[in-house]
Amino acid sequence: MPRGPTTLLRLAVAAAAVAVLVSPRLRGRVMYGLKAAQFLVHGSWAYTRGGFERHARERFRERDWASADLSGRHVLITGANSGIGYCAAESLSRLGACVHLLCRSEERGRDALTRLRQQLPAEADAASRLFLHQLDVSELHSVHRFAREYEAGGYPAPSVLVHNAGVMQQPRALTSEGVEVNFATNVLGPFALTELLLPRMVTAPGGDARVIFVTSAGMLTECLEADDLEYAQATPFDATRQYSRNKRQQVALAEHYAAHASDKVLFLSCHPGWVDTPILRTSMPSFYQRTQSMLRTPEQGADTVVWLAAAPREQLVNGGFYFDRAPAKKHLPLSDTRYSMRDVERLYAQLQGYRRRLEPQVARASPPASLDAQN
Repeated sequence: MPRGPTTLLRLAVAAAAVAVLVSPRLRGRVMYGLKAAQFLVHGSWAYTRGGFERHARERFRERDWASADLSGRHVLITGANSGIGYCAAESLSRLGACVHLLCRSEERGRDALTRLRQQLPAEADAASRLFLHQLDVSELHSVHRFAREYEAGGYPAPSVLVHNAGVMQQPRALTSEGVEVNFATNVLGPFALTELLLPRMVTAPGGDARVIFVTSAGMLTECLEADDLEYAQATPFDATRQYSRNKRQQVALAEHYAAHASDKVLFLSCHPGWVDTPILRTSMPSFYQRTQSMLRTPEQGADTVVWLAAAPREQLVNGGFYFDRAPAKKHLPLSDTRYSMRDVERLYAQLQGYRRRLEPQVARASPPASLDAQN
């Protein structure tokens, strides 16, 4: 008996549904496509410059900043020589903080320091509260060296540590310590830096220290990867997905610390929306070209970072994830990205294992570097 077009379409849909149920690989592709579509549709509305301006009208309040005074508080920002990190450094300096620029390139760091001093009001003595440190967060020996020299330099425990530095490296590459570059920069380095600075942050007077992970909305499309951290098993290597995985791992680390570390330190994560930054221009040029006219400015991208550093503690939730000065959902609807605290602990244990394995290399390769290049 002949079948009409409608019947054939129904059979095709049914066959596709069966294939998805039977084939894990195909099911994964379909689910990822669904998440990516949700991400792009929602992002076009919420993550753009227009989204920021709309949220600013709806939820930003003058009193968010009315009592903000960060005088005497030391704020450390990785990747502070450009983009979101640079703008966060400027805003936090204006609020009275002593801001430490942690930069991989000392030359670019010096240039950023010069520009900040020119922009900040001389009467507030802001320029004298800026400090430059050389730090390559992708290399554990550099992280250890910085932590030692920061303490030896007589600086107080950090009041705020902002993990902002990030990379999206394609093709796959390794650091001098043999670790995949994206994972080393985005996750392992920030983890090690947190572990090294945390003991002093916990015991510092005041009991209101904060660690802020600047993540990415791209993490909404990824599950928590707690095993193949270096993207060695999946082929071909995809830097965009590895970056998104890393950002999901940052959110999970904030959850781990919130559950296990002292309540004297808040652990927070946020995503800045779609921002016109160097990493977007160089690593996602086609996406940048398509969205350039709607991208947020770096100042808008830094807004929630600054708010998390300065807002009254009672407004924040330990382990929380924020977007445009408000709590945000960590998962898209109809997605498969949810995970358990057991998964989070497995990730943390893996990171501890990396630190132990790399200890001999860290001990051998810790050359001195200029601690403070502010003068």
